[in-house]
Amino acid sequence: MARSMVYLNIGQNNLALEDANKAVELNPQNPEVYNNRGLIYHNLKQYDSALQDYNKALELAPKNFSAYKGRGMVYFDMQEYEQAIEELNKAIEIYPELNAVNLRRHCDYMMHKMNQEK
Repeated sequence: MARSMVYLNIGQNNLALEDANKAVELNPQNPEVYNNRGLIYHNLKQYDSALQDYNKALELAPKNFSAYKGRGMVYFDMQEYEQAIEELNKAIEIYPELNAVNLRRHCDYMMHKMNQEK
């Protein structure tokens, strides 16, 4: 799992995805492997696959801050701002002291983008 994140950080998305797939195969009950693969799919702009992995992470761990944050960022990139805000707000509810300011900024920015597009 760690190696896939290193690959991701150096732009080797295909190698990152290969490692993440192996991690899911070896550890299918671990929500973090789905979070990591969701992030890789997100970087590859495979949004449906990213959402599927974040959903699986939430199925395994319903209060998974990272999965809600990940879904929020995917929805943001899909320009589904209302859904993105909803997901980020859920992340804040689960873990208010962790990055609440940054997540709130994301929400405020999304609201601004929505208002501009109307």
